[in-house]
Amino acid sequence: MKSDEKLRLVLDTDAGIDGAIALLYALADPGIRLEGVTTARGATSASHAAERALRIVRLIEPGCDADVAAGAESPLERGFAEPDPAAHGRGGLGDVLLPPSDRTPAAESAAAYLARKANEAPGQIALVLAGPPTNWALAVREDPGIGTKFKSIFVAGGTVLEPGDATPVAEANFHADPESAAILFRTAEPLTAIGLDVSSKLTIGRPELERMEPYVPAARSRAVRLLARLIDYRARHPLHPGQPVGRVPLRAAAAVLAAASPEPFVYREWYAEVAAEGGVTAGMVVADRRSAPDPAAGRRVRFGVDVVPERALHRFMTAFMRE
Repeated sequence: MKSDEKLRLVLDTDAGIDGAIALLYALADPGIRLEGVTTARGATSASHAAERALRIVRLIEPGCDADVAAGAESPLERGFAEPDPAAHGRGGLGDVLLPPSDRTPAAESAAAYLARKANEAPGQIALVLAGPPTNWALAVREDPGIGTKFKSIFVAGGTVLEPGDATPVAEANFHADPESAAILFRTAEPLTAIGLDVSSKLTIGRPELERMEPYVPAARSRAVRLLARLIDYRARHPLHPGQPVGRVPLRAAAAVLAAASPEPFVYREWYAEVAAEGGVTAGMVVADRRSAPDPAAGRRVRFGVDVVPERALHRFMTAFMRE
C-alpha cells in the first residue's frame, strides 16, 4: 500500500467496550477509510450493536458514510451465553449514553453485506473480525468463494503460545463460536490471527491517556473523552481473568492496528485449525509448530505472536492526536 493510499476497511464487531475502542481507532486513524461495520450479538443484541455503532460514528466522525449492517444473534450451532451486565454497563458501553443517530442500519444482513462488498471490490478491502466470527461463517453460506476475495482478513481471536482466557486452552471469541472459527480457518486466505499472544502484551491505561490529553486537537476531543470513559470502565470491571490492574488489553483494536500498520508485530506462520468439539478444547487453536509440519494439519495461517508495545501504542495514540 502506497503511503498516500488509505486502507479500505470493513470492521465486524459486537460494538461492546472492546469493539467500540476498535471502532474509535478505525475512525481516527488517517490511514484508514472505514467503509462498513457489521455487528453480532455480544454485550447486547446485534441490532442494538448496529444502532450503537451508528451513534459512535455520528458522534466522532459525522461525515463518515460507512454502512452499518446487523448480523448474527447467536453462534452458528450453539446457544448464546448471556454476558454479565456489570462487566459491560448500561447499553454495553460502560454506562456511556450516546445521542441517537439520524441513520438506521442497512436492510441487508451482515452476511449479505460482507458477500456483496467482497464481490464489488475483490482484493481491495481489508476485513477485521473483532468478535466471534459468526458473521463470517454466515457469509460463506452466502458465497462459498468469499474466502479469497478480501485483500486481507484479520481476526482478533485465538491463542497459540499463551494460555486461554475462556478455558485453559481457548480464547473467548473462538470459544463463543468454535464452529464459525473452524470455518474461518478453513476458508479465509490470507488470514492473520491477532489473539492473546499479542493482546496479553498490548495494554493501555490512565498514564497513556494523560500523555495524550495535551496534544488532542479539538476535532478529536469527543473521541478521546469517549475512549477514556471506556478504558476507565473496563479497568474497573475486568472482563477476563489475568487483566493487569489498571490496564486494559487492546484486543479488537490490536487486530485493526495490525491490518493498518503491521510493523510493530512479530508473526509466525503455521498450519492450523480450530477444535470445535465440546468442553474446554472448544475454540482451541491447534497449530503444527513442529520443525517438519504436516500440511494436512490445517490451512496455513499467519499468527501474531509478539508485539513491540511502545511502537503499537504510539501508532494507536497518535491517531487521536491528528486533525
